Amino acid sequence: MSNLQIKPRNPKVLNRDQRTVTFMVQLYCQAHHQGRPLCPDCIELVAYSHKRLQYCPHGANKPTCGQCEIHCYASKHRAQIKTVMRYAGPRMVYKAPFLALVHAWDSFWSRLGYLGSQWRHRRSLKSR
Repeated sequence: MSNLQIKPRNPKVLNRDQRTVTFMVQLYCQAHHQGRPLCPDCIELVAYSHKRLQYCPHGANKPTCGQCEIHCYASKHRAQIKTVMRYAGPRMVYKAPFLALVHAWDSFWSRLGYLGSQWRHRRSLKSR
């Protein structure tokens, strides 16, 4: 991990991303594990996701994880977080509308940035 170059992140954005993941895991755990506040497996998943967010190689330019070309989660945790997000994502609209709106906004801009860089790359290839 020493050769990984970490770019600084905006602490407000990092905090918001961590709150969003924590809230999603809480929704899932309360419905499936009757965890109050969280069961040990969900605590581990939250800690792992916070660590991954903090050490994201994209730093300040981090897209949403669904738009990212780097899959930094281990396969076990990736499967867990996918299940959590599929369950909690639609329910966030009712339980935490602000977090859901901001997450949708970030996802929208991540998609545009990703498509924009692809378009620029294709255009530069055509001009050669």
